[in-house]
Amino acid sequence: MNAYFYSSIILFLLQALQGKAVFNITASEPLLQNQTLLSNSQIFELGFFTPNGSQNQYVGIWFKNMTPSKVVWVANRDQPLANTDRSASLTIGTDGNLKLLDGQQSLVWSTSITVHSNYSVATLLDYGNFVLQDRNLNEIWGSFDEPTDTLLPSMKLGINVKTGKKAYLVSWKSENDPSSGSLVLGITPQTPPQAVSWNGSTPYWRGGQWDKSTFVGIPDMDNTYMSGFSLLQDIQQGTSYFIINNNNNSFFGYLFISSNGSIKLMYWDDGLSKQTKVIISLIAIFGIILCGAAIYGLRKWRANKRGMFRTRKNPALLYSGDTTDRSEEEQNAWKEQWRQDDASELTLFSFDSILLATNNFNTSNKLDQGGFGPVYKGKLKDGKEIAVKRLSSSSAQGMKEFKNEILLISKLQHRNLVKLLGCCTEGEEKILVYELLLNKSLDTFLFHSSKKAELSWDTRFHIIQGVARGLLYLHRDSCLRIIHRDLKVSNILLNEKMDPKISDFGLARIFEGTQVLVNTHKVVGTLGYMSPEYAMGGIFSEKSDVYSFGVLLLEIVSSKKNTSLDCQGYLNLLSYAWQLWSGGRALDLLDEVIADAFSPSEAIRSIQVGLLCVQDHAVDRPNMSQVVLMLSGESDLPQPKQPTFTFQSLTTHEIKPLEQESKWSTNAITNSVVEGR
Repeated sequence: MNAYFYSSIILFLLQALQGKAVFNITASEPLLQNQTLLSNSQIFELGFFTPNGSQNQYVGIWFKNMTPSKVVWVANRDQPLANTDRSASLTIGTDGNLKLLDGQQSLVWSTSITVHSNYSVATLLDYGNFVLQDRNLNEIWGSFDEPTDTLLPSMKLGINVKTGKKAYLVSWKSENDPSSGSLVLGITPQTPPQAVSWNGSTPYWRGGQWDKSTFVGIPDMDNTYMSGFSLLQDIQQGTSYFIINNNNNSFFGYLFISSNGSIKLMYWDDGLSKQTKVIISLIAIFGIILCGAAIYGLRKWRANKRGMFRTRKNPALLYSGDTTDRSEEEQNAWKEQWRQDDASELTLFSFDSILLATNNFNTSNKLDQGGFGPVYKGKLKDGKEIAVKRLSSSSAQGMKEFKNEILLISKLQHRNLVKLLGCCTEGEEKILVYELLLNKSLDTFLFHSSKKAELSWDTRFHIIQGVARGLLYLHRDSCLRIIHRDLKVSNILLNEKMDPKISDFGLARIFEGTQVLVNTHKVVGTLGYMSPEYAMGGIFSEKSDVYSFGVLLLEIVSSKKNTSLDCQGYLNLLSYAWQLWSGGRALDLLDEVIADAFSPSEAIRSIQVGLLCVQDHAVDRPNMSQVVLMLSGESDLPQPKQPTFTFQSLTTHEIKPLEQESKWSTNAITNSVVEGR
């Protein structure tokens, strides 16, 4: 039995174990009582539950692997179902709203919002937010906006004075009754705000005023930056919100108000010394690598064994200058597939012609080393210069991605997309042949200490606009709707005129018809460029590419990598850019080599567009059509919001000592309790 057989068996067993789990709810796929909705990493779970000793059942969210279980949100807390009702379902109605229906198909609970389409999808995110999204992946409702008794990291507890909307915690009536109790925890609108709980309309407990890092009436409240507590107050907007951040994963838990009025902060503590944990992580990583190497070696051994068997049957193969008969069959199959997919204009190169063009892949002709393999400069017999990407046998890009890239690019024609000329598929070889772009990739200039000076502001702005137009073509203007999924500086190639061309479509996906989002269980791409909903929830759409474009734009402006550690002490480029923008010093982000010659209006506009593109929620990001208009100055620009992961600078005195860091695991629970008085 081969590795494929074993992997198939494992996949079957996993599917059998999770046969009652789903990952989203649509109009055609409701959540039934024998099913649960899982977040992508299976941290949270949503489903029907009945409290101990209760005659009612509810729809709620709980931690999947925590014992004892803790329900953190309840949909129908004041509209329970009878626990004898076994035909209830949570679905999306014809008006696009989430609806809880009983066995008689009567409405029990609904999101009751205005939705412009019934192509809605409901998904449970890895940080516990149960969201309803429209066909454009815009979040139109979220459980975080309607908390019950529990505050999770990234949830907001507070008030909007102008709209009157309150995000307060309301206790359960009793330990086994989720209906609204009399105890309420909230934030006052005064300056500075206070944490207060009420019993009905009577003040029950006060936590004192917020003193920049703590509520003064809670003496044991951690006042360090790493604690994760923050309070955002915007006097002009009339908002005051308290948030528990999970900035560095040192803290993970929740805060809730119990039915007796106690305010409890719960977090996990595994007692391990230290990111010891690193050693365990490294052991796990090396274990995975060794397993992968063993499987790869086994497959190669079997392939060689099959090759030796064919050679024994036909000794002439030892002396032929060609590959096996199987290669010819594969070539014919490729030609037939190309014909069916309207890609017949591409050239199917022989391996010998590739060897001749690249001088046997001579290192002097090597242009670049990408994630999927090296790229070489070559020249065909007719004198045409080409770029040859030879996928390594250990490359992350397999035959599926290889075919994907060929068939995708063959149908795309745009001045800002790289042109594919053909490929070679002899034997084990997977080779792509492109037009040659003499200036290689953008990163060879942008992050090079001396060559970045060749990128004037006009050139940088030209590249930004070109990439934006190329993405717009992929998303809206081509015969296909394509999400690139791996947009980054190294995938932007430059010709002799410094015109940008988007390359590397191995991870791209086609969206068909009215499809607007995809939920994948395999997150691929490059760290630093992934949108939050894709990195954490596996959900990607046009707005995922928009996020990557925003990161790319800010990198082009600053000549700094988003993941670098040289952003004036900030954790990443996005946080640095936001702090400069919010402080009125946006132009300080510009690379110093262009500081004396640039257009201030274009630079400010570009930075603002970049920050709009990297907003946390897809609904807050513009689409590429809007981006192109914004960059051209033909559209007004809204003000960007502060992204969640924009932390203050980490100077030495601000970092909490290791032994004081909060630690967590599922092995033990520590309670911090503030009793009502």
